[in-house]
Amino acid sequence: MKVQVIRIYGYTKNPLAPHGHNPTPVDEDALIMPTELSDSMRDEVISELRSRGYAVGYIFNEGERILGEKNSMVVVSYRTLEEFEMGEVQ
Repeated sequence: MKVQVIRIYGYTKNPLAPHGHNPTPVDEDALIMPTELSDSMRDEVISELRSRGYAVGYIFNEGERILGEKNSMVVVSYRTLEEFEMGEVQ
C-alpha cells in the first residue's frame, strides 16, 4: 500500500465574506492514503511523517479528486513530495 506526501496550492473560500474579500493562499503538506488503512494505521503514518518534519494539514483518500473545491478551500494545483510503501513508515 502506497502513501503519497503532496504539497497543495490554492486559496481559502468564504461564501459569507463581503465583496472584495481577499482569499488566503493555501500552501500545505497533505497526504493521499489508501482507503483500506485502519484509523490506527493512519495515525501511525501521520505521527511518523510529523517526526520527519512534514506539517500535514489535509488528508485525501486514494482515488479522491484533489483539484477543485474542498470544504473551505479551492485546490488549484499540487505536486508529489514523496511516495513510499506502508512498510517504510512502521
